[in-house]
Amino acid sequence: MEIHLPADEPWTINDVTSDVAETHTRLKTEVIEKNQAREAAAVAALKKALPIPKSDAEALLMLNDMPRKSARWIIKQRTGTDWILAGRGTKADPAILAGINGENSEVAKLHGETRIQPPIPAAIGTEGR
Repeated sequence: MEIHLPADEPWTINDVTSDVAETHTRLKTEVIEKNQAREAAAVAALKKALPIPKSDAEALLMLNDMPRKSARWIIKQRTGTDWILAGRGTKADPAILAGINGENSEVAKLHGETRIQPPIPAAIGTEGR
């Protein structure tokens, strides 16, 4: 509600609830679209840089205006769809983001392999106990 209290005229009350709701919806949509565009641009830049160490990938996303938490979330959520994670994440075998389907054979060269082997999930099948 918007109240006008002029000194020399009658007071008026206007219902502006719908105007406020429409403005809120419009601004919320604009922010969502802006964030999605920013994320898409950051992911595109990261895809161009593949293969890249995971820590450098995080830094690259942050250089493209993504907060650290969002950069880590993007790397985690898009692993397996936009890139794969090769390496164990140790000092001797750092984690490296690479293209899917062997798009970036440089990772294999970095790891001294001819092709990246997918990780073997633990606890598949019986253990014979």
